[in-house]
Order: sequence, then structure tokens, then C-alpha cells
Amino acid sequence: MNAPRLLGSAVRLLLVAVPLLLAPMTVSGQDGDRVLHTITTTAGTDRHLAVSLPASYSSAPDARFPVLYVLDGESNLDHAAAVATYLADAGVMPETIVVGLYGGTTRAVDYLPPTDVAGAQSGRADAFLRVLEGELIPFVDDVYRTGEFRMISGHSFGGVFVTWAAATRPNLFDAYLAQSPFVDESTGERVVAEFDARSTSTEVPDYYFANVGAEPNLLANVRRLGEIVVRDDDLQGGVVEEPVADHMLTRLVGLHDGLIGYFADLWSPNPSRLAEGGAPAFDAHLEQIEARMGFLPPLGEAMYQRTIPVLLQSGDIESARVVARRYADRYPGAPTAHFLLGNVLAAAGDREGALDSITTAIRVYEADPDPQLAALYPAMQALHGQLSG
Repeated sequence: MNAPRLLGSAVRLLLVAVPLLLAPMTVSGQDGDRVLHTITTTAGTDRHLAVSLPASYSSAPDARFPVLYVLDGESNLDHAAAVATYLADAGVMPETIVVGLYGGTTRAVDYLPPTDVAGAQSGRADAFLRVLEGELIPFVDDVYRTGEFRMISGHSFGGVFVTWAAATRPNLFDAYLAQSPFVDESTGERVVAEFDARSTSTEVPDYYFANVGAEPNLLANVRRLGEIVVRDDDLQGGVVEEPVADHMLTRLVGLHDGLIGYFADLWSPNPSRLAEGGAPAFDAHLEQIEARMGFLPPLGEAMYQRTIPVLLQSGDIESARVVARRYADRYPGAPTAHFLLGNVLAAAGDREGALDSITTAIRVYEADPDPQLAALYPAMQALHGQLSG
């Protein structure tokens, strides 16, 4: 899937104010645009995590955001944050707080369930799941402006844990994303059986997505997981095979595809419904998002940039004007917002209002030129000349 390039620029937040009196925790420091935390659990062990905040976190101080928890954060956070940012900029999903949970030297113990298979590694996944649910997630919710929506992603042993969590705590997360879950002959039978048993009960996860590469030792059990998803009408998602991907490459591809699959019918407005229903259809779409997620995250520029042209092309100028005005009010520092509003007002016959909006678009752009908008700048000037001539 080729996502459209966002016209507006995204700026990563570099600093965040963290309440100093929250306990138990220490702020370890800053690593680029990541905020590092060390949390001492009630068991006396230190858990490390790093947080990547979306661009709107500072510019929308009253907004809340969904959270994506990423296992093995020391190696997976960078690409996970990049994927989430790219898809949000493209209007495919909402801006999201990404939390990297460091695995460290105890990752096998934390991520694997107990097993009595001879020679297999046996872990304490249930114990780590209790720490995650009872201490780490509440910490993130206390420190950051999170909404009532969370996802978890894990690769390899982390994918085993994600699958185990989907089976044993199906309502803790809204989406479970597993890349190459290491369900080989030693761990697979226990994990698949638990996942299958839970899928036939009254509690099932909302969405489970897994992928697998050219990995013969994992393929059979991952396929069994896919069969369970297909069989259960209440469980959305699926399993994708990536025959040209190796075990490490599936991390990036799987997270990207899993996120797109979850948000495909949730985030982006349906163009035909917009064309038929106008601004009321846009508002109905936002109400559906809020009902599904429990809150309405910041929409992002791409949401407006996709909506306004559809309304214009359908001939519903008034609906286009309503949505374009919202865009300009929400993003006063975005040249594209004022440019689109100017186009809509010009189509509505409001020459004075259109000229004022285009003048604002040019002024905002010239104050802080964005290379991504360089091709749009001549169009701003041309429209300004037409309106003022």
C-alpha cells in the first residue's frame, strides 16, 4: 500500500514535563526525542521503558492519544515509532504515543509461558503480564495524556507474549500485533492451544494480527493461529506469510501491515459517504471513531486534506467550507490549511475571504518555509494573483 505524502510537516517533541512527585519511578534522561524512565516495581525489580511522543502532543495540550506498547523497546522502538509516525502523517491512523518496553536479560523468562516440554525454555509470562497490567500501564497513564485505547506489538519471543496475552487477557489491549511469534515445536503447542481455547469462550481479543517469514520451524503453528482467527467471527485480523522476509525483517513489515489492517475501516473517512452526506457524514465518521476508541484523538492534517477535496469535487461547497474552516482553526500555523480554505471560499464566490486566506497561507509559509510545500508555494502565489487582479 502506498500511503499519500502528507503536505504538512511533522515536528517531533523533544522535551516533556514529567511530574517529579510520582512514585515509584525515576526519569533516567533523554535520548534524542525519547523520554527514558526506570520504574521500580513492587517486587523490587527495575523496569526500563522509553516513550516517543507524537507531534501534536505539545501543540494540542488538552488532547489524549492512543498508546502502542512495543516489546524489546531497546531494539524495536525506533522503527515502531517511525512506522506509527509515517502512517499518522499519511492519515491512515491517529497520532500515537509509542512506549518501548525494554526486554533486557530477562526477556525469555518474561515473554515465554511455562512449559513442561523437555529441553524447552520455560518462562513466567503470566507474572510479567501482571506487572504490565498492574504497574507499567498505570504508570504511563498517570504520566502521559493517554486515551482509553491501547495496542501491543512484539517480535519473536515478544510475539509469543503478545499471542499469550491475547489468549489470557483478551480485553487488556484493543489490538495484538505479533511478528514472527516464535511458536516452534517447543513452545507452539501450548500457546496455540491456549489461543484456541480462549477464542471459543465469551471473551476474545478485538484484533489479532501476525506474520511469518521464510521460517519453516514456525510456519505450521503460525498457520494454525491464522485458522483460528478465520474461524472466529468475533475476532478480526489474520495471519500473513512473507516468503521473502527473514526472521528480523518481519518486525517492520508486520507492524506496518497490522496497523493498517486495524485502522483501515476506522480512521480514514469513506470518500463515497462523504460525497453523499457532506459535513454531517464527516461528523458521523468522527462519532464512530469516538465510540470505537472511547475518545477522539487529534485528527491530524491528513484527515482534513483527504476530506476537503472530496467535498469540493462532489459540489457540496458549504460542507467543504465548514470542514476547511475547522482545519484552519485547528492548524493556524499550517499553510496548507489556509490554502485549502482559500480555494473553498473562492469556489463559494467569497473573493475577499479567499484572498485573506491565501494571503495568510503565503505569510505563514514565508515565515517558516517547509521544503515539502515548495511545490505548493507557486500555486498560492498564482491564486493570490487571480484573486487580487
